[in-house]
Amino acid sequence: MDWRSVVTVLGLLLAGVALAILLAGPSTQQLEDVAQQWFTALQQRDYQALARYDLHAPDSRQGEAFEAFRRKIERLLDAYEVQRDQGSLTPDPEGRMIARAAMLGAGTYWETVAVLGDLRRAPVLRIHVNFGYGEIYYGALPRGATVYLLGWPLGKIYPIRLGTGERRKMTILDHLDMEVHFRRVHPVVAGDAPYKVERLVWIESSAEYRTVEWIF
Repeated sequence: MDWRSVVTVLGLLLAGVALAILLAGPSTQQLEDVAQQWFTALQQRDYQALARYDLHAPDSRQGEAFEAFRRKIERLLDAYEVQRDQGSLTPDPEGRMIARAAMLGAGTYWETVAVLGDLRRAPVLRIHVNFGYGEIYYGALPRGATVYLLGWPLGKIYPIRLGTGERRKMTILDHLDMEVHFRRVHPVVAGDAPYKVERLVWIESSAEYRTVEWIF
């Protein structure tokens, strides 16, 4: 069998896998993998990778349509950083700012608690996020660095400059549930996920928070 035949066979196998997923619905692991890749691409500003998992991206990874998508996400993430530094977050409709603020894909621990919705067409992954702010040894972080802690009510952000000796009283988030909404994509672009992230929302009623007074 020559290399062209091998490529053809592999292409047919991948197409068959994608078709099987579409017919049976994705597994929890498959949805988790797509969510994690989406989170990570947002954190790293990897727009090529993001497009493989984001429902709102164009099919092509080049040309004006993709450049418009890239510029839109870049402006959004820049706007998030301005809001973050001002201490207040107003989420965008797709929840990309929420993912960025929660540091999903950049070390924040999360786990699936339920899979909801239309499993074949529009599954929903409900995740439980553990922020773990009380478990961080801030003294080991570089003096002068700034960390950002999510607080209550939702949208509150505490920018903290380390090494100042400042005492801060804050109401911080400990845990929060979120929902990752997916949509089935058809036809599937080669290399893309058959289910893509449509939006991320936080569930306000699930928030667990506490008031602390820490010295930084």
